[in-house]
Amino acid sequence: MESLNSIERVKAALNFQGPDKVPMWKFSQGSDVYTLASLPSKSWQPGHYENEKGLFPHVPDFLINYKLWEWDKPEWAKDPKYMDWINFTTAVKMKIAP
Repeated sequence: MESLNSIERVKAALNFQGPDKVPMWKFSQGSDVYTLASLPSKSWQPGHYENEKGLFPHVPDFLINYKLWEWDKPEWAKDPKYMDWINFTTAVKMKIAP
């Protein structure tokens, strides 16, 4: 199938009956669909204000495990009882006792 140039595409759009091209999802160049990973801002560091005490970041564990985002822990979060907080959040999601 031949691609339309911009003028032909506008003319075709005025009399649209159906798409002339179906979007293709490939894992290489030539793909019409591109995905973006959702990452929190590096400046987002919850738990440092008084009203955020006990608030852990709500991010997928793999972001932290693969060091795509790092939490600058506040003093209260450095308590040894919170040492395994990533595994705790995974256990809660899976409804397993930590």
